[in-house]
Amino acid sequence: MKHFPIAPPDPIDAIKFRMEQMGMTSADMVEYLGSQSRVNEILNGKRKLTLEMIKSLYKGLKIPAEILLA
Repeated sequence: MKHFPIAPPDPIDAIKFRMEQMGMTSADMVEYLGSQSRVNEILNGKRKLTLEMIKSLYKGLKIPAEILLA
């Protein structure tokens, strides 16, 4: 870690990675992020995650909050 520090992943990349791991589509993310248009905005980086979204992703998909807050 001292010589080759690893930066935390981008929150959106972490969400997409977990979606891929779990075989989820963007339609499945409506449960955690809100409407389909909001999901698309989040996944395309046009909207930031809210605290409620972060809590939902942490509880539902077990994505560490530290990553989502980065």
